[in-house]
Amino acid sequence: MLMKSILIRYSFVLIVALSSNLFTFLLLPLNLYTISFLLNFFYSPEIIEGNIQLAGISFVFIPACAAILAYMLLLELLLLTRGITFRKGLQMFFLGATLIFALNIFRIFFLILIYLEYGKNYFDAVHLFFWQFVSVFFVIGVWIFLVEFYKIRSIPLISDIKEILKK
Repeated sequence: MLMKSILIRYSFVLIVALSSNLFTFLLLPLNLYTISFLLNFFYSPEIIEGNIQLAGISFVFIPACAAILAYMLLLELLLLTRGITFRKGLQMFFLGATLIFALNIFRIFFLILIYLEYGKNYFDAVHLFFWQFVSVFFVIGVWIFLVEFYKIRSIPLISDIKEILKK
């Protein structure tokens, strides 16, 4: 039974790892239209060919802009964590995904405002900082929050290895 459970979870891990196109298909437009909606309160953005046009500037949206890997990492961590029920896993994923989405929308909105108000150089510096440092720590922070909030005591992958070695 233990090996069957692990095999099923790890099969889903592989499926998620190969599903970046599905995540992109769902999340990139959601990010794009949410940002456009928020920018409408201050500017007059247009969505043209999957990009936001604003003040003569085209903001190109690629999968990294939608934090696709953050959602995938969260789902992978949940699948690799022993003892999480399907229902609790869904709850954890949707709460974590909501947190990632909210911060990502704030990040994109903030970066666009920096570009418009302070120029490309400031945008590039802040964008690099968010991309290289903040995003990694945010996903780790979301994971730690979820583990504490849902009182999860298993460690992804390690708990499975320990359990297999006990048998």
